[in-house]
Amino acid sequence: MGHMGPPRKNGTPVGTTIPDGAMENLLPLWVFAVAWLGASVFVTTPMARDALKAHNSFELLVLAFPAAGLGLVLWAARQSWRIRKFGRSVLRLGSGSVPLGGELAGTVHVVRAISADRPTCLRLRCIQRTRRPHRRNRVSEVVLFELSQTLDGRPNDPGAAETQIPIRFHIPPDAGLSSRVDGFREILWRLEVRRSSGLLSYFARFEVPVGAADDRDLTSLPSPEQAVHRAAGAGPWREPRESGITCRRIEGGGLDVRLAAAHRKPVGLTIIGLSLTGVAAGLFLAPAPGLARIITIAFGSLILLPAAFLDFIAAWLWLVSQEVTVRGTSVLMRRSIGHFHWGRTFEGGGIAEITCKVDGSSSTSNGPTVTYHGIQLQTRDGKSAWLASNIADGDYAAWLTEEINAARGEAEPPGR
Repeated sequence: MGHMGPPRKNGTPVGTTIPDGAMENLLPLWVFAVAWLGASVFVTTPMARDALKAHNSFELLVLAFPAAGLGLVLWAARQSWRIRKFGRSVLRLGSGSVPLGGELAGTVHVVRAISADRPTCLRLRCIQRTRRPHRRNRVSEVVLFELSQTLDGRPNDPGAAETQIPIRFHIPPDAGLSSRVDGFREILWRLEVRRSSGLLSYFARFEVPVGAADDRDLTSLPSPEQAVHRAAGAGPWREPRESGITCRRIEGGGLDVRLAAAHRKPVGLTIIGLSLTGVAAGLFLAPAPGLARIITIAFGSLILLPAAFLDFIAAWLWLVSQEVTVRGTSVLMRRSIGHFHWGRTFEGGGIAEITCKVDGSSSTSNGPTVTYHGIQLQTRDGKSAWLASNIADGDYAAWLTEEINAARGEAEPPGR
């Protein structure tokens, strides 16, 4: 029996695609900026009104707090404008992990065309990130090693709808590995790409895996018990496994993949959403006369919009289970909340492809960014649907996609 899952090096699949991490905190930034601005306006408006009546210029310094909130909102708007102007970017590498002493070679793909008459600045850094629990989990970063390049500008292809930026760095053989040193320190490699483009410059950031060439993750190899189940052609088996997700062969042919509700537990998202909802409710219920009342209701409404969105996403992740059933060439996608079900069946002739894609990411100050993957179905008439989502293990998501395609008779899974 051969290797059943995609090969791995340092936890990253070979031939990997890495999403841009520069915009990963945009939603929390908007939430924090709007909450800060709304709360500071609510608190400082009565104080500023009293200061004006008393002609006390010193007390007007409290307006610095809403001014800071306005600055945060403008910064979030600038980041959103950057996404709108340039779209999302990904870094595609030829190998999953770059060996020490080898070449970091790949291409940054930008979904929009960027003016190429100006140089592109590339910077690759080896960074030690340290978390200090005794200082409220404060995170600090120290640059251990840095490489930089400047690519000369070239005229754009007039018909190009996207931009491709080639990347090639030689990694010194004595550099640090991408690894967690201990419970508080880790070594990571970060690639930054910049190009001036009018009023708003292009910028992207990627975390690149750098490790020894012969590193392997042995957990991706099948156990003897898995091999027996695969040979039997029925029953449950396990590949690189994620809690709350099961994959089972159906008697008589077919496949059933189930993702339990709350297999990804959105604790942080729930806390943020409920906190913002509480702030909005406080603004609605707070006693305030005249103009202050209008302002509190306006900012309460403004905060309630992202709060309701976050609450909806959190409730979806906590309550909704997902199921994908393959029978013959047809695929049934079903969602469930308790005994209530809804879904859709895709017939084989109308399916163009089923692929594994990145569907989001999250990060905290205490650890690395987690990229979530999903399984997307494309129909022949150009429409798409997520069969499954919020899978933290990219290798497992890719393996599940292979199994779904294999069950439809489009491909034989490796090692069978």
